Amino acid sequence: NRFWEARTHLSNMLKSCRQLSIHASAFSRDDRSSGADEWRAMMSKRVLRLLSAAVAVIEDPSTTINLLHNTTKQTKSKLMKDPMELVTYVHAAISLQKKSLKEPFIIHKEMKLHQYALNFTDSYHELTKFSATPYPFPTAQMTRIFLFVWMYSLPFALVHEANEPFSLLVVVFFITYGFFGLEFVSIELDDPFGDDPNDMELKKLSNVVLDGVKADLECPFAVDGLKDRVSFSDDM
Repeated sequence: NRFWEARTHLSNMLKSCRQLSIHASAFSRDDRSSGADEWRAMMSKRVLRLLSAAVAVIEDPSTTINLLHNTTKQTKSKLMKDPMELVTYVHAAISLQKKSLKEPFIIHKEMKLHQYALNFTDSYHELTKFSATPYPFPTAQMTRIFLFVWMYSLPFALVHEANEPFSLLVVVFFITYGFFGLEFVSIELDDPFGDDPNDMELKKLSNVVLDGVKADLECPFAVDGLKDRVSFSDDM
């Protein structure tokens, strides 16, 4: 259904973003020059901006529609909030490693980073479908009309089969409760994004990844100290 499909694409988008930062840090961790530090800082800034913009667009259906259909004038400030524009800056930053690192990546490593950015774009495009393409209203309307008519006429069909009124009331109550409950569940799952208690917590999930990206690219050598402490404790 829409809910679990959206959850899968969201997970893939966040995973691609984090894998991009992890691999960028791992591939360049032996280079501690000022140029490498500047490149990692640039990658961190652009990846963070990309993910933040993508989450903001997905959460607001009107913004998603405006970007996809180009219904508003594209100013510089609006372009800087468009994930499809920002992802080009990420690809450009990846390519700039040739000028920033003492030993540039071999082509396979660079292409791997580009692939993670591409995977992010693919998942983002899939997620925009849920914001820009709601469930067709005529289909939902006709389904609910038939459900209401069927539930209203059901007691009249069962009244001749029931031996006592109490049993009929119990049967009709539980059938009504079950079918209307399923209808309300489908309404909740139809739109997985928003502020409802049952919606996905985009902000919390993305904040975890944002913190991880900062740790990967802005503090890439913190793991060395941890490794030293672990080795010291093992020796003891």
